[in-house]
Amino acid sequence: MKQRGKGHRYPTMLQRPVTITVPLRTILALPLLVLFSVRYASAGAENVTANQVSSSTSEDKVIYGTDDRREVYETTDTAHLAWAASTCAVVYAEDLTDNQNGTCKLITDAYQHFGAPACSDEPYGDQPVAPFCTGFMAGIDTIVTAGHCISEADLGNTRFLFGFDMADAITPVLTFSKDQVYTGVQIIARSYTHEYDYSVIRVDRPITAPGASALPLREMDTIAVGVRVGVIGHPSGLPKKIAFGSETRVRKNDAQGFFYANLDSYGGNSGSPVFNAEDGFVEGILVRGNTDFVLNGDCFRSNILQNDNESPEQVSKSATFAGWIYGNNVPPENDLFANAALFPQETTRVTGTNVYATREPDEPEHAGVSGGASLWWRWTAPFSGMVLVSTQGSTIDTLLAIYTGDSLVNLRVAASNDDMPYSRQSQVSLPAIQDTVYYIAVDGYRGEQGGITLEVTPSLVVTPVTRTVAGDNGTTTFTIQTIASWTAVSDQAWALLDTTSGKGDQELTVIYTANSGEERNATITITGQGTSPPWTAAMVIQQADLMPCCCVPGTQRHVMPTLRHLLGDGLLLGLAFAGLWAGSFPERTRFRP
Repeated sequence: MKQRGKGHRYPTMLQRPVTITVPLRTILALPLLVLFSVRYASAGAENVTANQVSSSTSEDKVIYGTDDRREVYETTDTAHLAWAASTCAVVYAEDLTDNQNGTCKLITDAYQHFGAPACSDEPYGDQPVAPFCTGFMAGIDTIVTAGHCISEADLGNTRFLFGFDMADAITPVLTFSKDQVYTGVQIIARSYTHEYDYSVIRVDRPITAPGASALPLREMDTIAVGVRVGVIGHPSGLPKKIAFGSETRVRKNDAQGFFYANLDSYGGNSGSPVFNAEDGFVEGILVRGNTDFVLNGDCFRSNILQNDNESPEQVSKSATFAGWIYGNNVPPENDLFANAALFPQETTRVTGTNVYATREPDEPEHAGVSGGASLWWRWTAPFSGMVLVSTQGSTIDTLLAIYTGDSLVNLRVAASNDDMPYSRQSQVSLPAIQDTVYYIAVDGYRGEQGGITLEVTPSLVVTPVTRTVAGDNGTTTFTIQTIASWTAVSDQAWALLDTTSGKGDQELTVIYTANSGEERNATITITGQGTSPPWTAAMVIQQADLMPCCCVPGTQRHVMPTLRHLLGDGLLLGLAFAGLWAGSFPERTRFRP
C-alpha cells in the first residue's frame, strides 16, 4: 500500500528554512512535490489550460467492485444530503475570482491524467476539476481536513468552498455566494505522521453555508471490522460525490491512528469525512490509498480492484482529533515548562505523547523552527561530562532543545537540533556540568503530534585520537569526556596508565619508556558503563630511532654526529689553512679568467 496523501500538491507545508544541510523530511517529500505540482508547475491559476492536469487528479485510489459514487442531485437519502451540505472543497484562493457583485466564480480544469483525457467509458470524464482536498464542518467556526492538505503556511492561500456540486447531469455549480466561502485563520491542531494525519482549522467567521451543520465525531476508537461505511467528498477534484456501497466496510482496525476500508475515493478525497452508515457518526477522514488510474492507450481510466483487496483505503480515526473539537483535549502533564517531568537518573529513556500539547506564550521556537506541541523534562547532571540526547524512536518529526534557567523568560540554550543526518528525529551532544539542572524540550515540527521517545545517554569521547611522541622517556595525556564510570587498559607494557578506572571527565596519563628501535604503537581502550558508544580507543605512536648517533655518557639523550666526528681533526685543519691561503691574494687575481 502506498503511504501517500490523497490529492494535495503541498504548496508550502513541506518547505523549510534554507540551510546548508537539507532535512530528510524535504528529501522524502520530493516525490510528493513532483506528483502534487502537476497543475501549477509552470503557470498560475489564471493561466491554467485545459491540457494541464489538476493536482487533485494525480493521486491515489481505486474503485472496489462496482463504482458506488453518486451525484448530490441524484441522492434522495435526507441524511446523506445533510452530510453533503456540511462537506466542503479545499481550493486555492487564486482559483476564485471576484464577480464584484457579492459572488465569486471557481476556475476549473479539464479532467485529465497522464496528459490524456478520460476514456469514453470513464465516469465523469466530461466534468471540471478544481479542489485539491476535501474538508467538513466540525464546529460553529471549525473545519477538519487531512494534515497533509494544509499547514499554517498555507492558510492565506487556501479557501474552504461549500456547494461545489453538479446541478444536473451537465451543469456544474461554479458561482458561489459569500456565505459559501471561508478562509482559515488558525490551525488549532495538526499532525501529519505515519500514525496521525489531520488538521483542525478555525475559519474567519461562523459557518452559515446553506444546509451546513457540525457533523458528529466519534470520540472513541470503537468501530469494528465489518461495519458498513461511506464517504463524501471531491474525488480527483470533481464536483462532490456521495459513495455508500452495500459492500463498503471496515476491513482492518489494528493501527493506533488509522483503520482501513474499501472506499471508492480518489486523490482529492483527502480530508473527506468517512461515515458510519449505521448511525451517521464521522469515524474518520480519508487520507491514503491505492493507485487511482491506469493509462489505456491514449486515455486513462480508474483502477479496479476487488472488494476484498488486502490493501484498502486508509482512514485517520476521528478519535485522534475529536478532543480538539469538543474541548476534552486534556494536554499531557508535562505540557507546561513549570510542570516539566523529572527525568529519572536510574534510566536512559522515557516515552510519552504530545497529542493535545500546546505552546506557551513566552516559549521559544525550539531549534529555531516553528513547533507548537511541546513537552518538557527536567534532568540534573550527576557528573560532569558528555551526554547524548536523542529523540530516536519518536513517531513524529521532532524538534529538540536543551536549556538552563528557571523560567521561560530567562532560558539559555545549551544545545538544540531539528534533524540529525538522514532522519526526521533530533540528536545533540551536551557537555553537562555536574549538579546543573537542564530543561529538555521536545516539540513536533510545525505542531506535529504523536509518540515521543527521549533518550539521555552518557556519551564517551576521548581526545585526541592519537598522540605522537619522541623516542625517549616521557608522558602524554588524553582527555576522557563522559558522565559515566569507565575503565582503561593499554595493550603494550611500554605504555603504562596512571589509572585504570574513573568516573566523569578526567585526564588519562600514559607513561612511556624510551624506544631504542623502530616506531611502535600502543592502543589505549576506554570502556564506558552504559555509554554510547560502549567503548572507544586512543593510540600512542612513539617515533622510531633510525639516525646514527652517539650517546652522551650518563644520559639517554641522542645527539647528532658533529662535523669533527665525520671528517677528523686533520682534514678540518687542512680546510682552514686553504681558506687562509686563498684570502691572501688580491681580489683581481682570484677572479681573473
